[in-house]
Amino acid sequence: QNSQQIDSQLIQHNRSNLNNQNSQQNNLQNEYSEQIVSQNHALITMMRNLSNNTSTIQDTLQTMLQRHNDDTITLQTNSQ
Repeated sequence: QNSQQIDSQLIQHNRSNLNNQNSQQNNLQNEYSEQIVSQNHALITMMRNLSNNTSTIQDTLQTMLQRHNDDTITLQTNSQ
């Protein structure tokens, strides 16, 4: 009976250890997932900002080009 008691305690102890390990692993996986989500959000924000900046730069260049063309036409007209 002593041997059965020891077996029972060992089984209980192993079960407890396994539960703790599973719990720790789940916590780590959750933490990892949260970090991934957070990084994805940061990347998406950066990409949106880049896209907006690119649009702004394109608009600015378009305006500058238009002004340049207008000035060129004005100069040509004035020189005639």
